[in-house]
Amino acid sequence: MLKHQAVQHHKLFNLAMMHPMLSSQIGGLMSDSLNKLQSLDECTIDGKAKYLVTGGGNITCLRCTALSTRTKQQCGRPAIKTSRTQKCQYHGGRPHSEETLKRISEANSIHGQASEEAKEQYRHDSALMHELEDAIAVLKMGEGPRIRGRKPKGYKPVRTQADVVRMIQERLLHIV
Repeated sequence: MLKHQAVQHHKLFNLAMMHPMLSSQIGGLMSDSLNKLQSLDECTIDGKAKYLVTGGGNITCLRCTALSTRTKQQCGRPAIKTSRTQKCQYHGGRPHSEETLKRISEANSIHGQASEEAKEQYRHDSALMHELEDAIAVLKMGEGPRIRGRKPKGYKPVRTQADVVRMIQERLLHIV
């Protein structure tokens, strides 16, 4: 419950206490107001609901504290019991240790094409291709469309003939 709603309920309660005739007319609204005031204890400091009532009111559990970036609403799923951050399974409430994550990763890698070494080799080769393409454009050896998209890690732009010489020494001849 938001803080301004709690203030409104508190004002309603005070109004009913000051005017006994209104309290009979408000009746059910006042009991709802008292229930909502009691549920204020179930909110965190930043206004997020701490508990979630599901199963027709029979089950009370911790509520995921993640907020939607689009609607700014709190996630409506129950938090995982073992989550230290009070998150659901979709928002990072997995209770996995480093060794468990490594074991899962090893179990899911079948062919090794997505291993860290393979990814590093792909980044290196992709950066070399981008640099060679730059060198061709600087030396005016070809024309046509360039490779689109962001440049990979390890890419050093080649804009002058001196950069072409540096690239050949570093990449192809391994002279530093």
